Amino acid sequence: CSSGEEPYSLAIMVHRTLGVRLTDWHVEILGTDISQKVLNQAIEGRYSSFSFRSVSPMIIKRYFKEEKGTFEIDPEIKSMVNFEQLNLKDTLKAKRHGQWDIIFCRNVMIYFDDDMKQRCVQMFHDQLAPDGTLFIGHSESIRNTGVPFAQIDAPQAFAYKKA
Repeated sequence: CSSGEEPYSLAIMVHRTLGVRLTDWHVEILGTDISQKVLNQAIEGRYSSFSFRSVSPMIIKRYFKEEKGTFEIDPEIKSMVNFEQLNLKDTLKAKRHGQWDIIFCRNVMIYFDDDMKQRCVQMFHDQLAPDGTLFIGHSESIRNTGVPFAQIDAPQAFAYKKA
């Protein structure tokens, strides 16, 4: 999750979509990274204007407080996201969270060799709920991993369900 922009963006999308019905749902967003340094930034939830170069001013005004040239995430949104250090080689640590409805793994597997990529994709398959969805980055592929996934027709996304 690097410094947290994507998990917080997901939390904002969920908040905007569900609105007052959010209390009827159990939403857990977990952002992981191998680097504790970037996780500390994510936990702080404070960003420079560079992070907002393509964000609607309405979103910034509603979900961030500007202070001395930085923007701090709204506490309600911040409370929807947890962060944890995780090495994707550590499948036991990943399994302790149980099954997930959605996994986003974008622009990580491009750095892995074939063996590590296969292990990672298998872990995602194992951790997804039966009707769960895996999203990967546009420069990544899960083909030739031997893990049974079926691609979903999703505009502007690379999404997969368990096959």
